[in-house]
Amino acid sequence: MRQNANTVVRFITKKSEISTDWEKVLDSEVLKDIKPGSTINERLKYTMEMVNDGEETLSKIQSMAGKHDLIIVGRRNNVETPQTSCLDHKLSEFPKLRIVGNFLVTKDLPRRYSVLVVQQQLTT
Repeated sequence: MRQNANTVVRFITKKSEISTDWEKVLDSEVLKDIKPGSTINERLKYTMEMVNDGEETLSKIQSMAGKHDLIIVGRRNNVETPQTSCLDHKLSEFPKLRIVGNFLVTKDLPRRYSVLVVQQQLTT
């Protein structure tokens, strides 16, 4: 285990704080049980990282990469968020991982961790 086991990091922007988007409401609902003050799981550490754009997001991820055993990221198709703005999705070596997943598996980072990229499937 790395030094920061059981850590959940949520990247947010000032813009995302004022949004009432349904997906953000669902995210908040899921995360409420692990936020500080929750009695569900006292072994989890929850932190929020404020970022302004994609470059800042990748910089913070890079500084955390060697400190965790497993990194789980969400994957969205054709959705531009402030957390990934200014990043060129077309330069991804592995497009199915999207930009953050692709960044985590590049040769530029020390790869002593596993990456799980998840995507919710919409049923029609």
